[in-house]
Amino acid sequence: MTYEELIYMIKDELRLLSDDSDFTNEHIEFLCSKWRGYILEVDNLNKKIISEFGYDTPLQQRLCLDMGEINSAISSYSCDGGTLLASKKTVPALVNNSSIVVDTLDYFNDCHLVYISNPERFKYQGCNKWLKDIIYAGILPDKRLWLKSANPAFKEIDKIKITGIFLDTEETKDLLCNSDGSKCNYMKSQYPISEHQVPLLIQYVVNELTNSLYRPKDDKNNSNYDLNKIGQIPNTRQSE
Repeated sequence: MTYEELIYMIKDELRLLSDDSDFTNEHIEFLCSKWRGYILEVDNLNKKIISEFGYDTPLQQRLCLDMGEINSAISSYSCDGGTLLASKKTVPALVNNSSIVVDTLDYFNDCHLVYISNPERFKYQGCNKWLKDIIYAGILPDKRLWLKSANPAFKEIDKIKITGIFLDTEETKDLLCNSDGSKCNYMKSQYPISEHQVPLLIQYVVNELTNSLYRPKDDKNNSNYDLNKIGQIPNTRQSE
């Protein structure tokens, strides 16, 4: 199910409840992201999410991050005075305890990229001159993705692909990309949710939106359908 299809389904449900419902796609996207995050956190606590390294799941998204050189003099994460690379944008928050896959584009397939989840351990990697075919990646406290290697050629990397289960689709939608690194239209992309979670997500979003709708009720026990009178101008003229 794509982003576009999910929004259409929610709007169809809203029309069944009220002909006057008018919500923007952006508002619905925001609520979808909010309630999807809640559903994933609950499922994660209940051990329903499998997040093994490299495990393919509909919850995952592929993002592309542009990289830039960082002078090691301003970083405590360099042990050899060399250059570091850091993403120009921060990495969106991950679902708790989930892992990510970090990969380069095709022209760097001859190197092994190793993701280090512990920032302190990352500090001491990439200094062994005998391991020049390894590039180390890590997400540091500033929430950016960093790269380091004993191979100076790694500085040629200008873009990195990361795949994982991210918490907020509002943060990821502008970073979504194809396998070749090109940007994709997120509305045509698969929405990161499992099929069994879709009905619950739609229910949460529709319930929140319908709470703001005015829905008059015919609660008079008078054998009349009084809703037909709503919006009519009462006749106040007295008969002559």
